[in-house]
Amino acid sequence: MRFSILGRRAQIRGIDFSLAMIIFSVTMTQVLILTSTFIEGNRTFISFEEREAKAEGLASEIAFSPGISGGTTSWELSSTATLIASNWTFGMSDNGKLNPFKAARLSNWSVSDWELNYDIIKASTSTTDDFKIQIVSPLKIEILSINDDNANSILIDGTVTRFNKPIGGAKISGFAVNKTQDVAQGYTLSNSVGNFSVNVTYNFALEIDDYYSIVVFAEFGSNTQDIAISSHLRGVGSLPAKIGRISLSNSSDFTEGYAVNVTTEFDIDTSSATVLALFPGYATGQSNHSVEILTRIPATNIWTIDNLKSPFTGSVLYLAMGFTGSILSAISYLNFPVTLDDEFSKAIEPSLTIQSSSSTGVLIIEVRGLILLLLVTIWS
Repeated sequence: MRFSILGRRAQIRGIDFSLAMIIFSVTMTQVLILTSTFIEGNRTFISFEEREAKAEGLASEIAFSPGISGGTTSWELSSTATLIASNWTFGMSDNGKLNPFKAARLSNWSVSDWELNYDIIKASTSTTDDFKIQIVSPLKIEILSINDDNANSILIDGTVTRFNKPIGGAKISGFAVNKTQDVAQGYTLSNSVGNFSVNVTYNFALEIDDYYSIVVFAEFGSNTQDIAISSHLRGVGSLPAKIGRISLSNSSDFTEGYAVNVTTEFDIDTSSATVLALFPGYATGQSNHSVEILTRIPATNIWTIDNLKSPFTGSVLYLAMGFTGSILSAISYLNFPVTLDDEFSKAIEPSLTIQSSSSTGVLIIEVRGLILLLLVTIWS
């Protein structure tokens, strides 16, 4: 049988062409898929870089700009209503340093006309993206247990970590405070696995069912500190965490520190109030507190004082107590400098959970001589 070579060649060329087109189509499809994947991946990478730059930029804006309201950078002295009316801008620095009283305005435990929520703060920044602001200490102290069975002494067990790792050699200052603002102190060091047990001996009246608060400070090195507080009825158990709000502002300075303006707003009616400032000091017998009587603002349940003495540097715990007659009926407290770590105050963030991708910018900041971390997360 004779085969037409020309005919076979023509047939083969037709098959070759069809196969070639199929192979070309498949190859191009794969190339397009790979190209599309690369482009999308590159977009994702670009989006991540953009979010990261936005987060770092907003963190810098918050930490290094002073903010302004009504032509002045001292916006921390204005009520929330005044800030909104003045179309203010948000920033926490003064003369290149973070102002702790501006940061204190971010506490969600501020008195009602002083509170700055997420929506108010967002409107005062340069970003349209959703964000979260946290201020945290690299050092963390936790109270694990309190034993008040023994008369005239309270045993406090706890733990200290630094960057989430147990730390030994941290200085622990423990305080016990009763309802008449008597203060007792105890001192110890954390052991090699970060645990501590500090005994606070007191010589004031503290009967069964009597109120007292335990406050512990941890210090490690010269620039990291943290605070924990737990309020109790002796022999009964712990009290609710808070029954009021408290705000701080700088009233004036004196030789050893600030005369701080403290304002507290209790959730229930009270007939008198006091406020106590506690600060650490690893030395038995050293007086590390100051107490003042608060003055009521007429026709309100808001109490205030202009001259509570507090040191210029380091941590302070402000504890306000409200009384109905001689009965303790309300407490409020705040750490200073304020942290937004969901321990004392909550992070500044949207009320609804954001499902999109996020990036976080981190700045190491110095506040009152202490190292803190400012974390700003951006969603987009």
